[in-house]
Amino acid sequence: MPKINAKKPNPKSNSLKEIPSVQDILLLLSPKKLKIDDEYLKVLVQKVVQDFREKILSGTASEYLSKQQLTDEILNRTIAEVDRLWSYRLKRVINATGIVLHTNLGRAPIASQAAEHLSNIIENYCNLEIDLAKEAVVVNNNAGAVLLSLYSLCYKKEVPVSRGELVEIGGSFRMPEVMKAGGVKMIEVGTTNKTHLKDYSDRITPKTGGILKVHTSNYKIMGFTSSVPIEELIQLAGENQIPLIYDMGSGVIEDLRKWGY
Repeated sequence: MPKINAKKPNPKSNSLKEIPSVQDILLLLSPKKLKIDDEYLKVLVQKVVQDFREKILSGTASEYLSKQQLTDEILNRTIAEVDRLWSYRLKRVINATGIVLHTNLGRAPIASQAAEHLSNIIENYCNLEIDLAKEAVVVNNNAGAVLLSLYSLCYKKEVPVSRGELVEIGGSFRMPEVMKAGGVKMIEVGTTNKTHLKDYSDRITPKTGGILKVHTSNYKIMGFTSSVPIEELIQLAGENQIPLIYDMGSGVIEDLRKWGY
């Protein structure tokens, strides 16, 4: 009787047939629960399925895995990959090497005070590659600058200004009108030709919002005159804890270095 050689089943072929489809695995996973984007989860599943296929072909996997076994394995591996993505790579360790400044262990620990400061910085924007400057708003003329300054700092308050500085400037802007538009009450001090420091100090009350000094720019009163130097007004404003607003005029030439600019 002729001998019949039965064809042995190929365990690799059988296992490959049992590999679930990517879509089947995705239906068993919840992207929302895993906190991962749908498309990225699909890429992960494709990678895991391909890894199992290559292991079966190379013989490094078991000779035979059922469809349920492969499904469970692929699910577990995919979830593990997602967990790995959400975990931090850097971990706290104990330096037992005897080397204090160890490059592979993060060099030296940071002092708690420095760490607290860094934490506050990195949670917000910071001046990493810029030089900080004092706040500034750019407008197209001095009248606009005075109006904004008065409105921002002295709104609905009294502002002393010398009678000799209530000028009309370019563009027909008159200082009394600018102050009114800025929402402040103008308090005239001194006279047309002479104003003293006492004239300002006598008019400062709890209702005072600031002091205004205006450079006369395009005219000058000659002869029997006097005005208060800016340095004295700075001191007076500081003593009373109120702002000093100085309209320097567009044509004045001043050395700003003496004020730290």
